[in-house]
Amino acid sequence: MTYIEFFDKSVTENIYTTLANPPEKLILVGSDKEWLKEHKKRYSALFKSKSISTNVSFKVINHNNLNACVDEISRIVEDDDECVFDLTGGNDLYLVAVGIVYEKYKNKKVKMHRVDIATDTVYDCDFDGVNVIGGNVPGITVKDMINICGGKVIPYADDASKGTYEWNMTPDFKDDIKKMWSISKLGFKDWNKLIRAFAKGVQDDTKLTATCSSNAIDNLKTNRTINSIIKDLEDSAFIKIKRVANDYEIAFKDKQVKRCLTKEGQILEMIVYIYACESGYNSVMNGVYIDWDGVLHTYDTDVFNEIDVICMHNMVPVFISCKNGNIESDELFKLKTVAKRFGGKYSKKVIISTSLESTDSKNALRERAKEMDIAIIEIRRSTRDSDFRVEIGNLWHTAESKKLYI
Repeated sequence: MTYIEFFDKSVTENIYTTLANPPEKLILVGSDKEWLKEHKKRYSALFKSKSISTNVSFKVINHNNLNACVDEISRIVEDDDECVFDLTGGNDLYLVAVGIVYEKYKNKKVKMHRVDIATDTVYDCDFDGVNVIGGNVPGITVKDMINICGGKVIPYADDASKGTYEWNMTPDFKDDIKKMWSISKLGFKDWNKLIRAFAKGVQDDTKLTATCSSNAIDNLKTNRTINSIIKDLEDSAFIKIKRVANDYEIAFKDKQVKRCLTKEGQILEMIVYIYACESGYNSVMNGVYIDWDGVLHTYDTDVFNEIDVICMHNMVPVFISCKNGNIESDELFKLKTVAKRFGGKYSKKVIISTSLESTDSKNALRERAKEMDIAIIEIRRSTRDSDFRVEIGNLWHTAESKKLYI
């Protein structure tokens, strides 16, 4: 069997059918030779990683010449006994040509279908009642998605300040995240103040301690909420504080807890990650550093972006920015740009905020986000965790701005 895909810049449209039910051959049809050549390489690498033996080739056809389209597509049908045309993407003239060829070769086993990737629905376009995919629903990982879009996930290195950290998500650590999240809800802004103080006291990343000025910590403790946060962190054995001369030494439970307690917004990012993992997404990553051209150089010369959380629901990516503090308009443009580049037209764009105020400027930001098709999920201390978890699980199909509090 041979699948014919009319090349579309929405990269998942070109491979959905192959991933669902791999054929012997896949032919990409388009007009830009360099684009076809590059994507043949990317798709072949993806198929190989999934032990799919489909042979990928491409055919360049002038999309402005109907006769040329009909002639070239006819040759494909004549050369292969079972041809399946995916009408999901591609130039309109190609689709017109397929209709002509279909009528011309009614005696051949020519099949046509279209796919709605957003809903995993396959539409039979040759009216024979046969679904070539057979009900299979393909899924790819976050790394797969970035790779086929021409980027690369930058790995973490101990001697580098940037890179995608690989968390060891043990059951105990998941429980720790949920406990720290619960403590942070005592006061998000006050939590941030304490985390900033801890971060400032880190002098050696390899050690599980931070040395903070006694004046700084004592001043923070005058805030009743911060004092309660410190007490709860100590009672839960996440930190131990002892006086050393004019300073306080903060000892953290372990390396991963230290990362959560020395970076603002980390705990929000982690709870979103946990809830996404618990909600049926087939792939979730957080703190994802993406290299734009897929070739790793140095951090000084590479163009990269960091996205807090990326989820894949089958072939639909969700890009999430977690904001435990202020949101600037630049964040909207960054999120839109990265999602378009590495997710395409099916991607969902979401900002999760704990502190977005109801001022004129922030209301204008909400309107701007709506215009850019970016959902803002607003949570507060009163937000029920069960509601928050459900909302994370629904983002892939109903990403809408809302306030999860009264």
